[in-house]
Amino acid sequence: MIRVMNRQRRVALSAKSIEGLGAAGTIALESLGVAERPVAVVLVSDRAMRRLNRQFRGKDQPTNVLSFPEDEEDLGGGVNPSLQIDPTGAGFLQEPPPLGDVILSLETAQREAKDDPEFGRDLSRDSKRTDEELLFDRLVTLLIHGLLHLV
Repeated sequence: MIRVMNRQRRVALSAKSIEGLGAAGTIALESLGVAERPVAVVLVSDRAMRRLNRQFRGKDQPTNVLSFPEDEEDLGGGVNPSLQIDPTGAGFLQEPPPLGDVILSLETAQREAKDDPEFGRDLSRDSKRTDEELLFDRLVTLLIHGLLHLV
């Protein structure tokens, strides 16, 4: 299960693209055999990404994607946080623990979508697709990359 949260305002992204990103992530999780594990996908600005990259990787620059796996041992101090009391009083319900979080910088992804460094060519000139379609494709690639770091 993927939950996408847009926490930035610098790059416009339609609700359709945000929903599509969640759907693509769900398909990836199904393919990886972990569809039941929740993942939070957070869309941020370069400024926020730079802060996170500096804090967690010691690199004082934005990056395109960061993944933060859920450390199940640290959750709940030895109590399984995925155990919840069944409202019918029958005991506990077991829910799978979160897989983790994937953070995506929309500003960096937008730059990369226009001039993909992996292929060294300007993709926007090679296609009649819109800027948002190019950005969406780049975000899906980055999301899958981030998800692979979580499994």
